[in-house]
Amino acid sequence: MSAISPQSQPLLTDHFAVTPVLPATSTVYRQLAVRQKLCILLSICLGVAAFFTHHTYRHVIATISNDAAPSIIAAAQIRSDIAHAHTLIVNLFLSKEGTESPLGQAYISAIDQADDHLLFAAQNITFGNEERRSVLAAMTQMSEYERLVGMAFVSKEPVRFVLKADTLMREKLLPSVSLIDEINVKHLTASYTDEVRQATYYFYTSLLFAALMLVLFLETQVKLYRECKRIFNLPMLLGTISLLSGIALMSWHVSSLTRHLQIAKVDAFDSVHSLSHAKANAYVANAQESLYLLVTDKTVQSQQAAFFMSYAHQLFDGNIGIASALIASPSSVKTHGLLGDELANIAFAGEHEAAAETLTTWAEYMAIDAHVRQLESAGEHQKAIALGTGKHEHESDWAFERFTTALAKALSVNQQAFEAAIGRCASILQWTTYLLLLLFLAPLIGSYVGIRQRLLEYR
Repeated sequence: MSAISPQSQPLLTDHFAVTPVLPATSTVYRQLAVRQKLCILLSICLGVAAFFTHHTYRHVIATISNDAAPSIIAAAQIRSDIAHAHTLIVNLFLSKEGTESPLGQAYISAIDQADDHLLFAAQNITFGNEERRSVLAAMTQMSEYERLVGMAFVSKEPVRFVLKADTLMREKLLPSVSLIDEINVKHLTASYTDEVRQATYYFYTSLLFAALMLVLFLETQVKLYRECKRIFNLPMLLGTISLLSGIALMSWHVSSLTRHLQIAKVDAFDSVHSLSHAKANAYVANAQESLYLLVTDKTVQSQQAAFFMSYAHQLFDGNIGIASALIASPSSVKTHGLLGDELANIAFAGEHEAAAETLTTWAEYMAIDAHVRQLESAGEHQKAIALGTGKHEHESDWAFERFTTALAKALSVNQQAFEAAIGRCASILQWTTYLLLLLFLAPLIGSYVGIRQRLLEYR
């Protein structure tokens, strides 16, 4: 049997030839390994950007709903309660009733409510020493106001102490409470404007990383097809589909969050804030009307009349003699006071009717106030007091109560819309938590597993 020559061996080997296994240092192996690392890096970058988008929106919602809004509403309520209590105490001296009368008990109730709201503001300090100092000043001045009222009850010259209490309320107490409001409004506005812009920046960064990842996924699929003759790489295909689905859902959720935050802040809460200010200013004006009747000095009366008009003009600074004409053209009343701004900013069902009723009843109150002053100027003091403190139909307190009832309806519409929008934001934010996991894990796992399968073939 003849030996097989070395020259004949390659022919036998070629007959049974198999595809040679490439070393791990081959060019294809290195290229796929680099792509795998890039996919992992982009997945991490995408996850981080999406996380900061989610975190920033969460902070905006928390600032609006938990930190700023309650303190702003409480500050407005404090102003309303103080001014209401002030009106009651002036009416108490006008009617010469005692502290045990219904007016006296109503005053105590209003002061207690103001103290409760002030205590809530003290417990909800979130913006540092600036807010803390304002709350402390308001609490100190509130105590001084109550001391002056107490002095009025035991003094032989009660009007002097009532006027001192009025000066303290207008010049110190109400400005201190307003400062609490302003601090919280400043932070709320900054949080809404700056952080929504920042969240949008993070989101667009997420889209950039997602686009880069999508290009890399597609290019890697093409590379695998050319080098490994695989039409589809299932893990990477699933990762690509998950990435596209996650980005589409994230885009929809971010758009919804932005829209509902605008509804909550711009459409609803700004109206709540304006109407709360209108309520407080109306109560202060009402107190000045009663003080006008309590004092006898004409100079002091003129001052009280000027104070009344300054607060009344903050509600509406135009001629509202024909309220129906103004209601028919809401755009014409914008920038003419808090009630005009509200009528020109209708966004919710039932809001227009409530705002229109608020302006109509305020016009009626103002007309009765003008009649009260005419009676006082004509020397009919008792008739002026009866009309200015009367609760019967077409008397001042009757008209004022109708106004506050209408204002409460408008406030309720916007408050409910605010709470509903914040609730929807919280619900959307909860869903984005799951999207974060999808955007981070699906492409990460898809790229790692899909490319790893091919890399193992080169070992």
